[in-house]
Amino acid sequence: MKELMVCVLGAVLAIAAHGQVLGGPVLRLVVPYGPGGGTDHIARLIAPRLGVELGRSVIVDNRPGASTRVGTNEVAKAVPDGQTLLIVDTAFTTNPSLYRKIPYDSAKDFAPVALLATAPVVLIVHPSMPVQNLRELIALGKKQSLQTASAGLGGATHLGAELFASLAGIKLEQVLYKGAGPALTDLIGGQIPMAVTGISSVKPFVEAGRLRGIAVSGAQRSSSLPNVPTFAEAGLPGVEANTYWGALAPSGTSQSTIERIGRAMAVAVNAPELAARLSELGFTPIGGSADEYRANIRHETSRWKEVIRTSGVSMED
Repeated sequence: MKELMVCVLGAVLAIAAHGQVLGGPVLRLVVPYGPGGGTDHIARLIAPRLGVELGRSVIVDNRPGASTRVGTNEVAKAVPDGQTLLIVDTAFTTNPSLYRKIPYDSAKDFAPVALLATAPVVLIVHPSMPVQNLRELIALGKKQSLQTASAGLGGATHLGAELFASLAGIKLEQVLYKGAGPALTDLIGGQIPMAVTGISSVKPFVEAGRLRGIAVSGAQRSSSLPNVPTFAEAGLPGVEANTYWGALAPSGTSQSTIERIGRAMAVAVNAPELAARLSELGFTPIGGSADEYRANIRHETSRWKEVIRTSGVSMED
């Protein structure tokens, strides 16, 4: 966490350092979560380099609430002038299947700009929990209902936990928190015993022995947590819950603006020093085009719709 704070401080200082030479209107990156989670990490890491590439200042604006719908709707209604973008994760592709009513049209109100990164989720427990591996956790879950922290309903961490529970044949009680920061605080303190979450938030605590990694999603182990097996290695294949992050503009934003910002984002996330930092935190940089992100949205929307249908998850407003 200390390393992350240094990184974020560096991002702020970088923006300040370039503030005198960057011209044009400020570009606002809206994050529909509170500070501290994977979406916030990505936005704050890319902002300084993106500003340099575009020749303008870039700020991160956290707009949490209603499982990302508050911030997402704000961008949907924003003027399409290239000054406001949404940085979002898998929740963008799951909300249409989870909620009967959302205040925006995911297909019509946004224009994909760039596919930024992907990362697995990790099943994590507090050391006081009497389990050392996935087999023991599932055995415990068959005897009693297990509480798990949820930093945001509808995202890959929430639905990944539901997918895990469905495949394992156990019951989970999702405890909702207002962001990854509060959830992590209670997890470290032992007030909540487990969570399915992003690697970037918990990596330093796993390394310090304050949390225990049980399993990660994906086909192979994460280089950030190499000692944590995949779900398949641990005996439960099928927990495919990787998160994807991308940038979206309000519908009506000019194609030239989308292409210019998209190119700058690709350069930013693949810059050697930034790519290394993202990888260290458990992300895999992509830097994909608008068309690649559009295809990813279609695929993920279809995939998660089926997961939601088979798991029986639903949300009531």
